[in-house]
Amino acid sequence: MAGKTPIAGLFSNTLFYIVAAFLQSGVSFILIPFYTRAMSKAEFGAMDQIGQAVVLLCLVGNLGLPLGLARGFYLENNDDKGRRKLVGTLFSFIGLLTFGISGILICFKPQLSKLLFGNTYRTEWFSFGILVFILSTFQQIPLLVLRTLEKAGLSTMWSLALFIVNACTTVIFVVVLHRGLTGMLCAYCISYGMIMILQFTWFGRYCSLNFEFKRLAPLFAFGLPMLPNMAARNILETANRYILPHYHGLAELATLTMAAKISSIINAMLLMPFIFACVPFIYSHAHDPKSPKMFGRLTYYMSIVLCILFLAIEAFKKPLLAFLGGSQYSDSGPVITVVMIGVVLSGLQNVVSAGIHISKKIPQESAIMVIASLVSVACNFLLIPHFKSLGAASAVTIGFFIFLAGTFWLSQKHYPVPYPYKKIASTLVFVLIARIGLQLTGNEFIHAAIVGAFVLMLTVIDRSLVRDVRSLFVQIIAERNAKPALPPADVPNPTLGAD
Repeated sequence: MAGKTPIAGLFSNTLFYIVAAFLQSGVSFILIPFYTRAMSKAEFGAMDQIGQAVVLLCLVGNLGLPLGLARGFYLENNDDKGRRKLVGTLFSFIGLLTFGISGILICFKPQLSKLLFGNTYRTEWFSFGILVFILSTFQQIPLLVLRTLEKAGLSTMWSLALFIVNACTTVIFVVVLHRGLTGMLCAYCISYGMIMILQFTWFGRYCSLNFEFKRLAPLFAFGLPMLPNMAARNILETANRYILPHYHGLAELATLTMAAKISSIINAMLLMPFIFACVPFIYSHAHDPKSPKMFGRLTYYMSIVLCILFLAIEAFKKPLLAFLGGSQYSDSGPVITVVMIGVVLSGLQNVVSAGIHISKKIPQESAIMVIASLVSVACNFLLIPHFKSLGAASAVTIGFFIFLAGTFWLSQKHYPVPYPYKKIASTLVFVLIARIGLQLTGNEFIHAAIVGAFVLMLTVIDRSLVRDVRSLFVQIIAERNAKPALPPADVPNPTLGAD
C-alpha cells in the first residue's frame, strides 16, 4: 500500500496476530462447556494428553528450524530462486522427520497407548493423534512461509479459517453425533486435511522441492540452540499430564486440565498482549544507560498486572467452573490457585530475563530451564501420589519458581537492575490479604469489591503509579512509531485441546 511505512506495517501485523489470539481464545472458551458435557472426565483428560503430545512432537519434529527461516530467507538468500529452494528443502526435511517419527510411534502403538491412557486406553485415540500430528505439521509450513514474507493478513485468515472449520466439525462430531474424544480427533483430522489441501493450491509458487539439506545450515545454527530451552519448558509444563493418570486415572487428569484451560485462556487474552507491547520497549532501550532503572520499574508494573489477574480469577473461579464444566469440575478450584501462581512466576520471568537477552546469555538460561524441568519432574513423582492434581500443579509451580530465581540471579550477575523491592513486596502482601478476604467470603459481589479495593489501595500507597503507567504506555507507543520493533511471537495454530 502506498505511503505505508515499515513501522506501520509491523504494527498492523502485530494487531493481526493479537486479534487472531483474542478470537481463537474467546471462541474456544465458549465451546468448553459443550465439550465437558458431551465427554466423560476421562476423555477430557485424554484429550489434553494427546494435545500436549502433538505440541511436543511438532516441536521435536522440526528441530527448531522454523525459528531460523526468516534469517535464512533474508540474510542467506537474496533471490527468489534461492528462497524457493530453501523452503523446498525445509519442507522435505521436516516431512521426512515427521513420517519417521510417526513410523516409530506406530510400531509401538499398543504399548504407548496403554502407557498414556492406562486401563482406559483406546488404540484409535493414539492412531488419530498421530494423524493429527502429521496433518498439523504440513498445514503449518505454508503459514510459516506467509509469516516470513510478512503477509500477516493472509496468515491470520488461514489460521482463523482452520479454527472455524475445526470448531464446526468438532461440535458436529462431539455435541451432535455424540462421538466423544474419537469424534473430536476425527474432526481435527478432517479440518486440518481440508485446510492443508486448500493451502497447497498456492504453496507451490513459494516452494521448489529438493533435498539439498546443506541449505538448512543457517536454520540449524539459529534454531538448534533454542530447542533445549523450548523442549525443557514444554516438559516442565506437561510432564504432570502423563504422570498423574498412572496414579489416579484420567478423570483426575481432567481436574488438572480444567484448571490449566482457565489459566491459559486468561493468559492468552490478557497477559500476552501486554508482553507484545513490552517487548519492543525493552529492546529499544537496550543501550540506554537509564535502561536498568526502567526495567526495574517495568517488573514492578508487570507484578501488579499479574497480581490483578490472579485475584480476578480467584474471585470468580466458582462461577467460571460452574459455567465450563458444571459440578463435576468443582474440585478444580484449589488447583486453579496453584496453577495461577505458576502463571505469575512465568510472567515475571519474561520481564526479568530481559537482561539475559541483552547480555546474550541464552545458553546459560537454557541450562537453568533444564534444571528447573528436571526438578519439576521429580516433584511430580513425590507430590502426585499424595496430593493428586494439586500435587501435579504444585510441581509445575515449583519448576517455574526455580526458573525465575535462576533467571533473576543470572540476569543480575551480567546486567544488574535496581528493582523496587519494597514496592513489589508491598504488592505481594496486599495480594495475600486480598486472597484471605476472598477465601473468607462467598459472595461474588464482595469478591469484585475486594479486587477493586486492591487496585485502589495500590494507587493510594503509590500515588505515582497511575501517572507512571500512563507515561510508560505513551513511551511504548512512541517507540513503536519511531523504530522497527522485534516481531511478536507467533500466535500458534489451534492444536488439539488448545485454548
